[in-house]
This record gives sequence, C-alpha cells and structure tokens, in this order.
Amino acid sequence: MKNKLQVFPSGNPLVDLTWGGFYRGGTYLLLGPKKSGRTIFALQYAMQTVSARETCLYFSSFRPKDLLINAAAVNIDLQHFIMQNLFTLVRVTPAKNIEYAKDPDSYMVEYLRDLISVIDQYNPNTIVFDELTPFIGFKDLGLLKDTFLETLDYIEEKGITSLFVISEPITPAANKIVSSLLNLSTGYITLEKEEGFINKRNPGTIK
Repeated sequence: MKNKLQVFPSGNPLVDLTWGGFYRGGTYLLLGPKKSGRTIFALQYAMQTVSARETCLYFSSFRPKDLLINAAAVNIDLQHFIMQNLFTLVRVTPAKNIEYAKDPDSYMVEYLRDLISVIDQYNPNTIVFDELTPFIGFKDLGLLKDTFLETLDYIEEKGITSLFVISEPITPAANKIVSSLLNLSTGYITLEKEEGFINKRNPGTIK
C-alpha cells in the first residue's frame, strides 16, 4: 500500500458524508439481509470507480443479463463501461454439495486463493465481491482468518480497494464467522431491510 493515504468517494452520499469516502487500498465489508439494497450499493461503488476512469473487477453469482437488468433499474448503464473495458464481470458459483466433502474447508481455501490469480489477470483498481457468504462457511475459524488475511494482504499491497458483500448473520455460527472478518476489515457498513440504505444510527466503523 502506498505510504500516503488517499480517500476517494464511495458513490454513496451517507458513507462519504460520514467517513469522507473509502481509503485507497482499504478493505470494506457490506452487511445486510436480502432485499436491503446490497447489490445496488455495490453497483453504485463500482460506478463511482469506472466514472473516474478506473477499473473495477466485479465478482457475482448473478448471470450477466440479470446484473445488467438490476443496474438498469437504478439508471446504471453497465454495458457502456463493459465495452470500455472499465468494468469486468466475473461470475462465481460455490461448489455444489460442498458440505458433503471430506474436508470442505480446503475447498473454500482454494476458492479464496483463486481470487489472487484472477486479480493478477485483470489488475483492477477496485474489486467488488457480491456476495462472499457462500465462500466463508468455514468450520475452522482460525483457518478462515489466516486465509482471508493472506488474501487481503495481497490485495491491499497492490493498492486495490475492495468491497465484500456478506449476508447478515442469522445463526450463532454465522455470527462468529462474520465477526472474525469484521476484525480484519478497514471498515464495515450495515444496511437495514426496512429502509434499504445504511443504518443512520450505526453507519459502520473505520479502524
């Protein structure tokens, strides 16, 4: 990461007002339940990046057509930026029946480490992972921390700013996983389903 900290807009007015934007090379987590506006927030951040003529690598389980439709619903023309090679969509799908594998954690370790090879291929300014939840269901929280930190260190050293979208934890096990990742992030944002935007009472923290 560069010695001089740089802050740039996130594309969301409340985040920019509260924090001044995102730190370049920082790692941010976006949490919220379904239908809370997580993908819209992620797309706004991606558009802020490409509008500044920087590149965004966007990981998603959405089919390209579906993501284009979601973007168009909020007046974002993704196709325009795709054609300019500023926005790259990489579709990801979790391994099927992973819970029946002899060592499911090892599969997820490889999934996270594969991020590095894809990032090296495209060398983006920012990455968005919408959403990370299926890839972090580790049984061994220590292994999750080590693997995620290894991935983050690599990304941050390249000066890439990242946004990881995660489902709001609904079980004690899921809560432990998310709590582990929060401690490794630069900051986190919580969305509320009722309002569809950042919780004004607790917009997140930057550590």
